[in-house]
Amino acid sequence: MFNNRVLKRELSSSLQILMLMALGSVLSSTCTFILLSSPVPERRLYEVKRNSARDRLREQHEAFHKDESAQAEKLAEQVRILCLVMTMESNHEKKAVHLKNTWGKRCNKLIFMSTKDDPLLGAIDVDVPEGKKYQWGKAKASLKHAFDHHSHAFDWVFVAQEDTYAIIENLRYMLSVYDPEDPIFFGSRIKSQAKQGSVSRNAGYVLSKSALRKFVTEAMTDSTKCNAKLEGSEEREIGECLENVGVKAGDSRDSLGRGRFFPCKPDTLVGGKIPQAYKETAFYAPSAGLNCCSDMAISFYNINGKKMYEYEYFFYHTRPYGIKHTFPVPAEMPLSAASR
Repeated sequence: MFNNRVLKRELSSSLQILMLMALGSVLSSTCTFILLSSPVPERRLYEVKRNSARDRLREQHEAFHKDESAQAEKLAEQVRILCLVMTMESNHEKKAVHLKNTWGKRCNKLIFMSTKDDPLLGAIDVDVPEGKKYQWGKAKASLKHAFDHHSHAFDWVFVAQEDTYAIIENLRYMLSVYDPEDPIFFGSRIKSQAKQGSVSRNAGYVLSKSALRKFVTEAMTDSTKCNAKLEGSEEREIGECLENVGVKAGDSRDSLGRGRFFPCKPDTLVGGKIPQAYKETAFYAPSAGLNCCSDMAISFYNINGKKMYEYEYFFYHTRPYGIKHTFPVPAEMPLSAASR
């Protein structure tokens, strides 16, 4: 009997040891899996955050706006816009995702030009060092990518910053009277060494298909016409390069002379204050107060991250009762004046 008790105790101890070894093996494998797979749950959380933000915009209120965008959707088929947004890896979740969830979804195609590939976001590594010093190199690489891979499918390329908020429907409306085969560009026009001026990078600017072609095939390939270095100011260089290959600077103001692209927040201008830097560099004298901006305004700057949802609400959801907008609002500027 004693031997039986000993045998049972030894068997019990052996089973405990085997169980502990098995548990240790499972824990070791689990820890190894977690360590090797840590980016996966992060990416899933990233995706959930994006989807939940997008879904919040489409919940119960969307039913009340059904069919309101029919005319805008029709114009989207006629005026095809590729949006290139400058960002960097550290701002993918902080800023870029919010742009994608709001106005970015109205582009015919949206690509983030970044310092790292991010298929979930739609970001491409342009292989240019990060920093203000290299903004010109990043712009060139981005526009070349657009020309090499997408120029056949789009009529216009809109270049914006991750802090830019754009009303793409109004951009399409402005561009609808122009031929994309006409070499022309638009934006918040600023003074520069180019006689016709340049454009503010912060407000965003748009190139016709023809302008993009001439920039990539004629300007970028000739160092006498365009700065071949990575370093440089995008605002200064883009204006000179485009002028040197015969691309015209279009006037983006409406028929009342009010601007549509703005390198600042609307509340600044409406509140009666014009930023000094904007006042000094603007090609056309800017205005403040309620007459600062066109009813068909296109872009504003310094709209950070989640603030974009606030703009989304006011632009696309708020409807003062009894107000009916006439169309167009206002009439477009004559082509002969717009190209001066």
